[in-house]
Amino acid sequence: MSRANEVFLRNAALTVLNAHGSVDGSVKRFDNGLLEITVFAKGRKGRGLTVNYRPPGAKPMSTFCTDWTAGAAVTTLCLPGLWQAELRKLATEIMKKKLLISESVPCSGL
Repeated sequence: MSRANEVFLRNAALTVLNAHGSVDGSVKRFDNGLLEITVFAKGRKGRGLTVNYRPPGAKPMSTFCTDWTAGAAVTTLCLPGLWQAELRKLATEIMKKKLLISESVPCSGL
């Protein structure tokens, strides 16, 4: 997997998490029954992002992990699969909504 794709997946996960995630202490989490996205913030042993995928009728499995402990994002796990399409779909829906909102707000001073 290319570095650009890893960065895209990380940014897509953060987009979904920032739009729909809930905060519990130093952890921010999103779970829609299919994807579970978690960011561990400072104050824990490490900082990072995980994406777990839960196929219908199965247990969740880790599919993507990024570690920020050393100050740079290092992807430690990135499995191919349907979770990527689901993540892209969710992030795209959020970005479309943001674009529609920004287009509906009139520009002042023009």
